[in-house]
Amino acid sequence: METKRRNFEKSITKRHQANNHCPCGKSNKDGKFANEIGFEGQSIGSCHSCGKDFWPDSRTLVDHDKVKAIASVPKEPTCMILQQDLIRVFDDNLQSNYAQYLVKQWSEKAAIEMVENHFLGLYDGQPIFWYIDMNKVIRGGFILKFDTDGHRAKTGPYQTRWWHKEKRLACTFNRCFYGEHKIPNSNKPIAVCEAESTAVEASKLQHGFTWVASGGKGVLKNLAHRLHGMDVTLFPDFDAFDLWSEIGRSNGFRVSNQVLEWEQKGLIGKTGDIRDYYRAIQPGKIDAEWNDFVDENPKKNLTKN
Repeated sequence: METKRRNFEKSITKRHQANNHCPCGKSNKDGKFANEIGFEGQSIGSCHSCGKDFWPDSRTLVDHDKVKAIASVPKEPTCMILQQDLIRVFDDNLQSNYAQYLVKQWSEKAAIEMVENHFLGLYDGQPIFWYIDMNKVIRGGFILKFDTDGHRAKTGPYQTRWWHKEKRLACTFNRCFYGEHKIPNSNKPIAVCEAESTAVEASKLQHGFTWVASGGKGVLKNLAHRLHGMDVTLFPDFDAFDLWSEIGRSNGFRVSNQVLEWEQKGLIGKTGDIRDYYRAIQPGKIDAEWNDFVDENPKKNLTKN
């Protein structure tokens, strides 16, 4: 059977204009459904949110009239952000909405530790989550808009942005796991969650793991190979449990099923995760020092807050 190379639309704006919704029914405002070039307006492409591919048959499709033109365009180099950029925008004064939330929810001491360990930046009052790989190469920066309660903002302008696009850098983001830079210097097993902010806070909630984030439900399948041969446990959001369980089986990873119990008890919603669970059982300020004490004294059988 003839198989040809797929060519996806790269522009998030054009993806949204081509398809307002992913074929799975979710809004495509953030451009996670990448349509096949030449098939705009049709349910043909791949979704990085639900993790599904949508093709009319088993063959790979491409707009044959554009193949020659596309092939003649030189590929953009992989993004490599300068370390001086990271240093220049480092949020050392805890000014972003998210950093201020960490202070209120945890403590200033805990917030400083989380910001420093993840090199969180500051851009237009919002945090920058830097994607740094195991070789300490800064591959990209995700700028997320947060509300004061620590949840991602769902309304208003500039909910999500990428550093290289804001700075108009002519490069392509080659994704790695968020938090991946911590792996080489750790002897702990690895825990994978979806959201960057969950990885940041889970690093304080459960010290027994080195926490990383995929940055999207459907992204994990393309990144899993980076963790092959390692001791890995997946902590999916509730609505990604089936998808991540399949990925876990395919790659030899353990999969936590805690979200199933938490959702059944009404502690998290249909899109909830481990961070939402801890918020539900500890709605006030989390005492990070108490959690540290519990971890340091396992024989006392104490309970974290």
